[in-house]
Amino acid sequence: MMRRIRNTIAIVFLGCGVLWACADESLILEDDKDNDGWTADVDCDDKDPDVHPGANELINCLDDNCNNQVDENTSNEDRDHDGYCPSNGDTDDCEGNPMRNPGVPEDGGNGSQQPNGVDDNCNGVVDEGLPTSDIDGDGFLQKDDCNDGDPYVNPGAIEVAGMTCRKDEECPSGSCVEGYCRCTTTSDCSSGKVCTADKECEFPGEECRDARCVTTFSCHEAVTGMKEPTLKVCRDNTDNDCDGRVDELPAVCDGGTLDPNDPFDYARAMELCDTDKTCGMDESCPGNLKCDKGRCTRVLSAQFNSQSNAGQRSIAADFAQQGPYHPRQGQRFVVLSTGQASYVPAQLCPQQGTDYMFSGTDPDTTAADHVANDMVELELEIAVPTNARSFEFDFHFFSTEYPEFLDTQYNDTFWVELTSKKLNGNISFDKNNTPIRINNAFFSICDPYPSKPQTQSMCLQPASVNTGTGYATDCNGGMGGEATGGSTDWLRTRAPVTPGETIKLRFMIFDKGDGILDSAVLIDNFRWNLSPASKPVTSPD
Repeated sequence: MMRRIRNTIAIVFLGCGVLWACADESLILEDDKDNDGWTADVDCDDKDPDVHPGANELINCLDDNCNNQVDENTSNEDRDHDGYCPSNGDTDDCEGNPMRNPGVPEDGGNGSQQPNGVDDNCNGVVDEGLPTSDIDGDGFLQKDDCNDGDPYVNPGAIEVAGMTCRKDEECPSGSCVEGYCRCTTTSDCSSGKVCTADKECEFPGEECRDARCVTTFSCHEAVTGMKEPTLKVCRDNTDNDCDGRVDELPAVCDGGTLDPNDPFDYARAMELCDTDKTCGMDESCPGNLKCDKGRCTRVLSAQFNSQSNAGQRSIAADFAQQGPYHPRQGQRFVVLSTGQASYVPAQLCPQQGTDYMFSGTDPDTTAADHVANDMVELELEIAVPTNARSFEFDFHFFSTEYPEFLDTQYNDTFWVELTSKKLNGNISFDKNNTPIRINNAFFSICDPYPSKPQTQSMCLQPASVNTGTGYATDCNGGMGGEATGGSTDWLRTRAPVTPGETIKLRFMIFDKGDGILDSAVLIDNFRWNLSPASKPVTSPD
């Protein structure tokens, strides 16, 4: 029974004739500890005088008027009446739905352990902790993903052994030792460059934070297998590919025997494999990687163009008997040629060349002549690592078209066509967007030619650098009896990709205007980069 204490006075006439006033003894028995006039049997908080039946309901996550409702007829702090209120420190409640609050399991509380696409526990993450969820959206379920909160860490990522380099200027610290950036403190791994977006940060692992390029790497001892075990290098100290190992060195791609007729082995010769995981079938490889020859590879398909001759391609450990052309990385590189890929002095000479008598279409839509002769093509379909934002490869282009067809439209071309989410077209060209041919700013190893004055500044190194390749003065049979030729130096192409996408790369070299006067290209040292690239760029390496 709801009762409120009233001030009741009883007048008692005593036998002595004296009037005596006293309180109603029944009310003295009532319990009203907060002295708010309401007894404990009806007062829902007999310790707070502001809480009792009939009180004004306040926005305080309390039932002020004891009607079993919280903050009714107000802006309702606990609108869903689940007991979670910001004023009580419950700031993480999904207010408005009593079935969603910090106390509800992420499967909706039904015990199914299955994702439901709902942030049940109101922590801002959907379906975390459930074995079949994919919180970071990288395509790997939590049961397979060693860090389901980072889209760049999963079985489809490439392991980052350290900040790689080939020269000092490629390191924030300015010190490149044995292929890795040296450091003494973590600050040596970050450039600190002013930036507005990640793409402006050029060093591996850098991100744009608070308008500065800051590294995600830290300074650690070199990992086992590096040539300088006592060296401190910039490493990310993370198991990027979820194989249970941290910062292990890259897999050896081109060791052992490689088949010159297998296009997959051409990818391996240019270091395109990125995994040492063994497999017996495609299903045992993570993500969409392919099982080939017992190992998981990122190369999903590989093929040569059907018209090309087997002699136009080779996997080689060197290209010149006397010259400096050896693999940039690993033990082999790829050689593609409009003629014979293997030069043997006095037997196979690119100077007069080999005409295979077939033609196709020049991929350069701006070319005046759309015919491409003696084209050899290596086409690769590749699964991009889920943490890669760009890639690079090295190449060296040779041609006997020099000097006869300098400044003409008829000279052989090396063309690299990328098909991806961001790009579709040639990615190897000079600053004038000229494809790789003798009419390219990078064609610099040659002898000046008297009738073409521009070659005086164009030829930075003598053609004799190419001695032993067939693309110098050591090979007979050139046009008009001239035995000449030249090349670029080693060049590097870099292009952007989207993490986790599948791309297609077509490496092509072809004759223009004839089927003789051959050209060749060496391709090697393919690698993935963590740092983004805004556009394709080719530069001397």
